[in-house]
Amino acid sequence: MKYRINSACDGSVLYWIRSIIPPYFQNVFKAPEKSNQLQYVLSAMEDATKFLSKAVHVEGKDLCDLYAQEVENTVKQCIMIPTSNDIDDELRFQVVKDVGLHKERNPFEEGVRRLKVFTKLKPLVFYNRMFDIKSYVEHHLDQMFYDECAVTQHKWKGFEEMKNLA
Repeated sequence: MKYRINSACDGSVLYWIRSIIPPYFQNVFKAPEKSNQLQYVLSAMEDATKFLSKAVHVEGKDLCDLYAQEVENTVKQCIMIPTSNDIDDELRFQVVKDVGLHKERNPFEEGVRRLKVFTKLKPLVFYNRMFDIKSYVEHHLDQMFYDECAVTQHKWKGFEEMKNLA
């Protein structure tokens, strides 16, 4: 019975169809209510490290590390970077809107993005790596605030307000 359950729940097949993973992550980003599924998908993808670690033609640890790096890059490109960029854009819009220099947006036409869902997720774990979306967004915003204030010192009040909103 244990063998049947383990073989039915084996997600190592995802290694061989890795091309579907980026579109899946992009779909999750577009529909944040599915974000709770990310850890389960990563856990299923991690099943492939069992057979990768047993490779004889190459060090198994090297293959697992390459696979983990590929998954990390995919999570960053499809979830973490778009989340931080969209939060940055939304903060900029809110500050400019308060100053009165930008036209109003209609949430019924454009929709309202629920990006907070991603920052509320617990850190995602895959193999020997951890992806903390909240920390990534915080680091991105801190770096952006510092860079922008260093370059355009006369706009520091706007950036301070953006930081307070974040």
